[in-house]
Amino acid sequence: MPWNGGLTSYRAATCFAVGDLDYINLRQANVQVARYMRLRGRYDEAETLLRRTLSSCERHLGAEHLATLDSMGGLAGVFKSQDDTTRP
Repeated sequence: MPWNGGLTSYRAATCFAVGDLDYINLRQANVQVARYMRLRGRYDEAETLLRRTLSSCERHLGAEHLATLDSMGGLAGVFKSQDDTTRP
C-alpha cells in the first residue's frame, strides 16, 4: 500500500513560513517528499512539487541562494531519473 497519509495536509502546511530558517526547513521537507515521490516513480508529482519549491525559493531567497540551487538540483534529479536532459 503506497504512503499518502498526511500528504495533503503537508502540502497545505508548506504554505506557511515565519522566517528564513522556517522557510528553509519547509524547503528541505519539500525536497525530501519529492525525493520519495521520485524513488516511487511518481515523477509528475515530484516535478510539480520541486518546480513550486524552486519558484518559491527564487522569490524568497534569491536565484543564487544555496537552498535555491539545491532545489534546482532536485528537479534535475527528477529529469535524470526519467532520462530527460532536454527539459528546462
